[in-house]
Amino acid sequence: MPVNFVDDKKFEATAHVIVVGAGLCGLIAALAARDAGADVLLVEREDNVGGAIQMGRGLIPAAGTSYQRDAGIADSPGQFAADMQRKSKGSSDVRLTLGVATAAAPAIEWLADDHELVWRLEVGRPQSGHSRQRLHGVPERSGVALVRRLEEAARRAGIAIVTGSQVLDLYADRSGRVSGVMFRRPSGMRQEFGCHTLVLATGGFAANTGFLRRYIPEVAGAQYVGHRGSAGDALYWATQLGAALKNTSAYFARAALAVPYWQLTSRLLIEEGGVQVNLKGERFGNEVEASTDFAPLLIAQPQGLAWTVYDERIHSEAMLLDDYRELFDAGAVRHAGSIEALAALIGVPVTEFGQTIEHVINCQRSREVDLFGRDMTHAAAFGTPLYAVCVTTALINTLGGLSIDTRARVLRTEGGVFPNLYAGGHASSGVTGPHAWGYLPGSGWLSALSLGRIAGHSAAEQALAGQSGADWAVK
Repeated sequence: MPVNFVDDKKFEATAHVIVVGAGLCGLIAALAARDAGADVLLVEREDNVGGAIQMGRGLIPAAGTSYQRDAGIADSPGQFAADMQRKSKGSSDVRLTLGVATAAAPAIEWLADDHELVWRLEVGRPQSGHSRQRLHGVPERSGVALVRRLEEAARRAGIAIVTGSQVLDLYADRSGRVSGVMFRRPSGMRQEFGCHTLVLATGGFAANTGFLRRYIPEVAGAQYVGHRGSAGDALYWATQLGAALKNTSAYFARAALAVPYWQLTSRLLIEEGGVQVNLKGERFGNEVEASTDFAPLLIAQPQGLAWTVYDERIHSEAMLLDDYRELFDAGAVRHAGSIEALAALIGVPVTEFGQTIEHVINCQRSREVDLFGRDMTHAAAFGTPLYAVCVTTALINTLGGLSIDTRARVLRTEGGVFPNLYAGGHASSGVTGPHAWGYLPGSGWLSALSLGRIAGHSAAEQALAGQSGADWAVK
């Protein structure tokens, strides 16, 4: 995937803005560029748009929205940025974090007012690390549904979307100004397109084992369950262009992948009072911390495995969920009528396991203080029978990439910015800092939302300045 340095490259067709990658960030960047008056070509390597957000509930955090005000929730971008800084222990970029937090609520309202998206605010207890309820999703609470609505909006806006077409090469002059791309169509035909500005929204690099070994060796052997399109395309080009990288050691993972069924277990098992023990029958951390905080702890356990342990009450609630019932029917869930019987069934030392569960029960009954600082008093004490599922770490996505400024312009390693190159979402440096534990639920989608809109608008504004217009058509 080379960058071809050619000073006078000519193209038969040129667009104001080309956006590479049609996930959440790319779709939003394309909409923002189009709304700013640019002609936009959106190129996606997979057969369908959507990317990684289709694999989850599609919940995006934003502070200060009308949906929060209607629910009586007082929130602000400053509070949101403070939550992110606290979670990253001050390691995330202060200006970028505040800029992204500030841009989120207007982006939510813009998509509702101008592009017919309907949002619902998640109410109830704020997710770990958030001081307010600020997760927004479409009524279906589905990333697939969110993508469908964004794609419909993009097509209504007249954005040309080319799917099944991987961008293989970039063209740039010696100053680093990108002049166009070459992509391979589904037929195998290779097509060149010029552009005035380029937005990289290609996602992370979690599907690229070579990049994982280089940047995040601790998770290079973890089971990857994310989107296959997160192949690190932006990093290939960045290293050739001389672009600065930042926070490439950050990632999102969950200590919740059922073994050997390779299906994620529901958060409900832990949130409603379940605990995790290693193969020695011992707990090894506070399980209710944000899932990425706990994942590195699980990686360090013997064989990288643990058992999620819970009781009949939690099992009954989980049986209302389709994914849990599938695991139960497949035989992933073990259960027994006593602590001793479950220890024997799952193959952990009876004495150590018994002491662990007794401590948990005493904490639930407020008789002891948890060794790891977890408040267990909100849930009823464990009863019998007890249940257990064997889990390992699942890598979901990476959270770092091209270093950018608050206008989503890509920075050079030697300082300054590229003349016409922008990036956002998981292709960019993000707002979590360099560590896995800096992740706040929804941080990746926040970067896609805010930076996607900023990048698209900035790219269009630059492309239209002094330009007589685009000259192109997708065939």
